Amino acid sequence: MLFNSQIVSSAMAVAVVCAIVMTSISAADEWGGRAESMRITESDSGRNMLSLDETCEPQWVPNFIGEDSQFVFALTMFDDGLGGGPALYAGGSFTMAGGVIVNRVAKWDGNAWLPLGTGTNGDVWSFEVFDDGNGPALYVGGLFSSAGGIAANNIAKWDGTSWSALGNGTSSIVRAMTVFDTGLGAGPALFVGGAFATAGGVQVNGIARWNGTSWSKLDVGMNDVVLSLAVYSGGAGGTAALYAGGGFTTAGGEPANRIARWDGTEWAGPGIGITNPGGEQPARVSAMQVFDDGSGDGPALYVAGHFSRAGVVNANNIAKRLGTNWYAVGSGVEGVAFVEAMTVLDDGAGDGPALYAAGFFTLAGGAPVNHIAKWDGTMWSPLGNGVNSLVWALTSTDEGASTPALYAGGFFTMADDMPSHRVAEWRGCDVEPQCLLADLNCDGVVDVSDLLVQMNAWGTCPGSGTCAADLNGDGTVDVSDMLVLLGLWG
Repeated sequence: MLFNSQIVSSAMAVAVVCAIVMTSISAADEWGGRAESMRITESDSGRNMLSLDETCEPQWVPNFIGEDSQFVFALTMFDDGLGGGPALYAGGSFTMAGGVIVNRVAKWDGNAWLPLGTGTNGDVWSFEVFDDGNGPALYVGGLFSSAGGIAANNIAKWDGTSWSALGNGTSSIVRAMTVFDTGLGAGPALFVGGAFATAGGVQVNGIARWNGTSWSKLDVGMNDVVLSLAVYSGGAGGTAALYAGGGFTTAGGEPANRIARWDGTEWAGPGIGITNPGGEQPARVSAMQVFDDGSGDGPALYVAGHFSRAGVVNANNIAKRLGTNWYAVGSGVEGVAFVEAMTVLDDGAGDGPALYAAGFFTLAGGAPVNHIAKWDGTMWSPLGNGVNSLVWALTSTDEGASTPALYAGGFFTMADDMPSHRVAEWRGCDVEPQCLLADLNCDGVVDVSDLLVQMNAWGTCPGSGTCAADLNGDGTVDVSDMLVLLGLWG
């Protein structure tokens, strides 16, 4: 029987309720006669059904089992526009993935690894998505001289179907990329860091700007390698700036210990910077990530790598920069250790976004963590039993993904004591979709299916609160809610 909200009167609706209430009572009896501990969830078929509440714990998923003995250095998510949505991309020194020849760069479509043309002839170290005016594309950096069979010096563009070069490329390895708009009228550009001296034939010294057609320098660049790049607006003046991290001690010819800020016209170092006094290895910044820990201070720039001090603050391999001040991140990542990657993810377990750090370490905040750890703003925690060797790369699904996930890449073969070859997935809890009022099964239509869900929930909502089928919010699913549902039919 179909109901049209324009012609069905309240009296008729009441009659409908009376006619089916006996049926609904028997259905409600099967659920214990009330809607306790019920919620709308997504079934295996993709439809959202009413089911009993279950607790969820994020966990490692053994999706990736392979045979290649090489490293994964880079991971990212990218939508190539071919209809499959965002997918995971991996780059490194491997030539095979899942039994397929991929030559150092591959796409995971959810079921199998796929090549990007014929790949590259050298190692891939970094990814970035950038729109040069012709649509978003995946930019791939590393140490190679060709991509897809065409000449491409250490950096190339993949548009989903074909490769292209960025002019003459760079003179040596590309280790980091990010997109930044200086606000000076030129629009967004791709900023590239690494160990190169020139880009497109221009002397740039470790960092350069690609505007879609040509390369340009950022003052006189750095005196050593750039390993990480990030955009952060919480620095001096509160305006967005480009931050570079690496092994350098000068930027633009001025002192800048392993970290420097570019405002679009000049470089500035944050005072003492990042150091490792007394350490056997020199300090370096290998990863940077913007993260809001929920403390009320807003987003901060987290800086990680191998060091023992940030400014005058003791900080074990990871530190937080807020405004012009440095802070320790708990007791950091301890021992002979280093951090190579960071990302932010809300795993759907109800605790909100957290910062994830990975590299080569077995302790974080004094807790055993095995090369990867989670920082929630106040404490460190492990991800199960972690992985059994070095992690070089992290990425996470886009905000709003129905199933949040973190991906790790490196040289490990096990994740949480399960086989996971060089790439592993830390899967979060399914995020319940936000549905319109009265669309109780979240299929986009208010119809008989929603009416049946409402009847199964008939009675008082659990815990003296409201429930999904209580459309008028009075704590009880009754005739009034039925009238609301009929009024939204269609």
